[in-house]
Amino acid sequence: IKIGVVNKDKGAELKGEFKNIGNQIIDQLKENDVMGWQFVSEEESIKNVKEGKYYAMITIPENFSKSLTSVLTKDVQKGEIIYTVNE
Repeated sequence: IKIGVVNKDKGAELKGEFKNIGNQIIDQLKENDVMGWQFVSEEESIKNVKEGKYYAMITIPENFSKSLTSVLTKDVQKGEIIYTVNE
């Protein structure tokens, strides 16, 4: 099953060190060959989902790392990954 993967995460600073959790997720997915992960641009992924070439797509948003690292602040935000299915 092909699933498009789009990483738009811009990363964030955590305790003086730059982290990009979206990149870490991509690295882990590349090691997982159980699914047909397709690491493509957002435009290509949307097109292939609409045309039925991909079953679904996941998008890691720009603020993903910033949201997850907010647990160390007073303004805690929920990190979300967007999942879109070919209907």
